[in-house]
Amino acid sequence: FADARVRRAMTMLVDRPGYAARVQHGYARPVATLIDPQIWGGDPALTPHAFDVTAAMRLLDEAGIKDKDGDGLRDTPNGPMSFTLIYSGQTSGHVEIGSLFERAAAQAGVRGKLQSLEWPVMRTKTREHDFEAAIYRLRLEPIPDPYSYVHSSQIPSGFNFGGYRNPEINRLSAELRRTFDAKRASEILSSIQRVLHEDEPFSVIVSPSALMAINRRLRI
Repeated sequence: FADARVRRAMTMLVDRPGYAARVQHGYARPVATLIDPQIWGGDPALTPHAFDVTAAMRLLDEAGIKDKDGDGLRDTPNGPMSFTLIYSGQTSGHVEIGSLFERAAAQAGVRGKLQSLEWPVMRTKTREHDFEAAIYRLRLEPIPDPYSYVHSSQIPSGFNFGGYRNPEINRLSAELRRTFDAKRASEILSSIQRVLHEDEPFSVIVSPSALMAINRRLRI
């Protein structure tokens, strides 16, 4: 996963529109980065990477990850392109995301082995970076601040579980916390999202929608 082309390919192997439509019944939207474009700070100009197995295979070829021995699995310098994808069996939708990825990845010559864990075990493994790949639910505040998820200082104790390091992201996310001007903050968030969309340190699947029912008799 050290190559951004490989990371983008992994994102393109998840049928996010299918997951939003069939599993979330339309109450979710595929998004490009951590910030939903429908809220302040989101960048509607960014388009989520499409679900495209063929394009993902081309990216893997470009990265030099090809099936060199004809066994149906692509080969990396460290062996076959195979990894374990952990998820919490108690979190709604995560097994479906894993299954969608597993099937598409197999078509592309990648083996993703699903492993369901109890939440306490899952939590420990992600925080201790004791995993190869994981499905996790992230949440930002209404005024987005992605610092905890992307700044390298958050690798040992924050939510930067993948160990992502990028000096430009460090600079921008730190500047965002020192900025009180809304226009400048919005510009910084757009810059952060553009870098993340290109770098793809993690694959953001969907942003869920809230479904609410209100009784007509309610008076405020």
